[in-house]
Amino acid sequence: MASDVRERLRAAIREANENNLATRRASREVTAEAERAFRPVRKAAEEVRDELQSTPGIKFTINPESVRVSLVDRELWCSYDAEQQRFVGEESAHSW
Repeated sequence: MASDVRERLRAAIREANENNLATRRASREVTAEAERAFRPVRKAAEEVRDELQSTPGIKFTINPESVRVSLVDRELWCSYDAEQQRFVGEESAHSW
């Protein structure tokens, strides 16, 4: 019974974290400047993805202006904020 509650709590926390990140990312406006500035990072991420494609547990989501890498219990995200003219990123962990 306790493990069932723990599993439901873990799932709820994971879902809340993912929804928060997705909402924040979706609200960002993608501009040609952001895509242009982020191009070298995107290309590097594609190379890393190709190198690690046979490694289980690593998932890459590569967009023109952002990259997300999902590991077993961690997610890394980076992008370019054209308004502030700087690269931004965040790391989230699902620590149980």
